[in-house]
Amino acid sequence: EISEIRIYKIKNPILYKMVNKSPWTLQLIRNRELKRLKHNEETDIVIVGGGIAGLTNAFFILENTDLRVTVIEAGKVAHGATGHNAGQVVMYLERSFESIVKEFGIEMAKDGQKDIISSWKLLKHIHKKIKAHTHLSEFTGYAGLSTKNQLKEHLDNMLLMKKAGIKMEGMLIAKEYLQNHKLDDKYYSLYKIVPKNKILNLIESDNENYIASIYGKKGLINSAIFTEEISQYLVKKYPNRLNIYEESPVKKIVLHSDISETFSRKRIISKKIILCTNGFHNIKIINKAGKNINSKFHKNVKGEIGYMAGYLEEFKKDPLAVSYFTRKEKITNTGEVYFYLTRRTYHKKDKAYNLICIGGPQIALKKKMKYNEKTHKYPEKSKEDINKFLRENYKHNSQDRVDFHYLWHGLMGYTKGMLRMVGQDPYNPNLIYNLGCNGAGILTSIYGSNKVSLILKGKKFKPSIFDIR
Repeated sequence: EISEIRIYKIKNPILYKMVNKSPWTLQLIRNRELKRLKHNEETDIVIVGGGIAGLTNAFFILENTDLRVTVIEAGKVAHGATGHNAGQVVMYLERSFESIVKEFGIEMAKDGQKDIISSWKLLKHIHKKIKAHTHLSEFTGYAGLSTKNQLKEHLDNMLLMKKAGIKMEGMLIAKEYLQNHKLDDKYYSLYKIVPKNKILNLIESDNENYIASIYGKKGLINSAIFTEEISQYLVKKYPNRLNIYEESPVKKIVLHSDISETFSRKRIISKKIILCTNGFHNIKIINKAGKNINSKFHKNVKGEIGYMAGYLEEFKKDPLAVSYFTRKEKITNTGEVYFYLTRRTYHKKDKAYNLICIGGPQIALKKKMKYNEKTHKYPEKSKEDINKFLRENYKHNSQDRVDFHYLWHGLMGYTKGMLRMVGQDPYNPNLIYNLGCNGAGILTSIYGSNKVSLILKGKKFKPSIFDIR
C-alpha cells in the first residue's frame, strides 16, 4: 500500500495545546487556485457546501446532465466535516434496522439499506473515473459486543434483514458465553460459535467483557484528499460548466417559483439550490413561493461535535476498523455509546508506519452554542476518555497515557429521524437537500448525490426513508 499522505516529523509529540489538528487536512496537497465569489453571476445549479457531499453532487450532475454548476463553500473545500472525521466507509446507518422497519415498513427499510450498500459501486466509479491516488482500503471489519442487550438488538436487526433479503453482516458468539446463557432458537442460523479468544483476537482486545462480534465489509479512505481530487478533476474536465468558490459563506437564500437567489459575497441566480451542508449553519431561508420553511429546516438537523485522536507507530500491520460497544449505560443521540478504532499503514521511504485513530466522545451542540472548527478547544475529558478506552480495550497499547500526534474534532449533522435528508423540499422544489451525515456520512453522501442528479434529470422515485418530511 502506498500512502496518499506525507508523514511529518513531529518535534514535540505532546500536542495538547493544538486546537484542531486533523491528519487528513494537514497532509492534503492542493494544486488548485482558491477562488472567492467576487461578481454576481447566473448558473443552473448552486451547491452550498464543499465537502464530500457537495463535490460528489457536482460530479454526478456534471456527468449525468448538461447543467451548469456552481459550488460555494464557506471555508475551503474538504476542510469541514469531510476533513475532520474518521474516514471509515461503512454500509450501516446510525439507527437500528428494526426501528426503521417499525416506522416505514419492511419494504421501504429494505430499499433504503440496499441503496446504501449499492453506493459502494458509486464510490468505486468516482474513484476510477477521476483516477484517484487516494487509497481506498476494503476489508472485513468488526464490532465487539459486551452485553446481553447489545447482542439481542443486533440479532433482532439481523433477523429482520434476513427476512428482507439483505445479507450485510455475520455474527460470532463466544462458546463460553453460550454455556451459561441461552438464546432463542429463532437466532440459530444467524451466528457461529467460536472460542472467546478468537473474538478477542479479531477485535484486537484483551478485555474479557466482549462476548460476541459482528463482522462485515468496511473500508478506509482519506475523504479530504479524495474530495480535493474530485474537485481538481471536475475543474479540468468541465471548465465551462463548473465554478468552485471558497471562503464565500452563504448568508441568505431566497426562493421564488421559477428561480432561486443565493447571497454570499455577491449574488448568484440559479434554477435550483442544493444544500450539502451539515444543516445547521446560519443561513436564512426565505420562501416567496409558498410556506415558510426556515424554522422547519433548522429544527430538522442538529449538530454534534465528535472528538478523535491519533498516533503513529513504527511497525506495520494490516488495515483495521473496529467498533467497541463497551458496558457503559449512557445513551446518546447515536444510540449506545461506542468507540471506534482504525489502523492505516503509511510508508516513508523504506519505513512503514501505522496511524492509529480513535473516536467516540461526542457532545451535542446546544442552542446559542457556536462551533468554530478553528478555535473550538479540545476538551481534556475527551482525551482522558480515549486514553482510558485504549488502556482497557486495545491490546497493542501498553502505555498508561498516549501522547497523541493528532487531536481533532468535527461537526456532524444529525437529522430528527437519524436518516439522511435527500430530495426536494415539499414547500418549494427549487430547494433540494442532501444533508445529515448522522455519524456515517461517506456512502450516504454519495448515495444522495447520485439521487439528486437523477431527480434533476427528471427521474421519478418511489417514497423513500430518506425523503424530506
